[in-house]
Amino acid sequence: MTTHDTRQGQNVNVRHNLRETFSYVITVTDQDDNAVDLSGDTITFSIRATENGTALDTITAAISGGSNNILTFEKDLTISSGKYFYDIHNDTDDKCIQDGYFICDYTGR
Repeated sequence: MTTHDTRQGQNVNVRHNLRETFSYVITVTDQDDNAVDLSGDTITFSIRATENGTALDTITAAISGGSNNILTFEKDLTISSGKYFYDIHNDTDDKCIQDGYFICDYTGR
């Protein structure tokens, strides 16, 4: 699980083993390590071939936790092995929570 301040988008690279269902969980906090309540928000994880290109796949987060600040993204992906771009975006507030490279292969993390 990853925890970070969402007031400024974080650049984090994510690896995915194509033999497995993609599963990624983060806990969202502010700069003082306080939970950020995301109840009612729509949070998406988008995978793109180019940094600002059209999404190849999008996953909507399940929001959980007592403070509504745990995001879980899960999906069986149908993309090929390669290096992509991704972003986690709060569509409700129009803010980037996290982005970076999304690396898919058959070797795991």
